[in-house]
Amino acid sequence: MSTPNDMDPILLQNDGLNFLSWSIHVLNTFQTISPLVEQIVDASISHSIVDWFSYKNIPKEEEIYVQLNALAANVILSTLSVEV
Repeated sequence: MSTPNDMDPILLQNDGLNFLSWSIHVLNTFQTISPLVEQIVDASISHSIVDWFSYKNIPKEEEIYVQLNALAANVILSTLSVEV
């Protein structure tokens, strides 16, 4: 099974002409990480849900969602060209 680091990145270009191939790459990377990542990106996580001062006390399910949300944000940010 491949990991996001094993995949050659496709950077979204400033003109957006490669948006289709970029979005397919990002979705495939999300599915490689976890099937839940795509749902998290759609629904998003409100920062108000997470009590950053007592992060260790949040329910395990929410901890997983926060971590997956961070992974999804990392994937998206790492596939944007500098111009974007």
